[in-house]
Amino acid sequence: WEGWQARAIESALQPGWRDIETPPGWKLVPVEPSVEMRRAAAPWIANYHMMRATDKTNALTDAYQAMLKAAPKATK
Repeated sequence: WEGWQARAIESALQPGWRDIETPPGWKLVPVEPSVEMRRAAAPWIANYHMMRATDKTNALTDAYQAMLKAAPKATK
């Protein structure tokens, strides 16, 4: 992992950085969530403060997956 991370950082500093390969199971996402990403997560976090601990974990996982699905696609 550390080797890939170092190569990714080094590549990001070079022209053509967008040509780096995303590891399987990973997705490039914006540093700040987009409006669409926040909207996608809203149903799972609306009542977060009233949930039991196990329900919170499930809600966060569902919200995260919804945000990833709503994330803008990386373009070259």
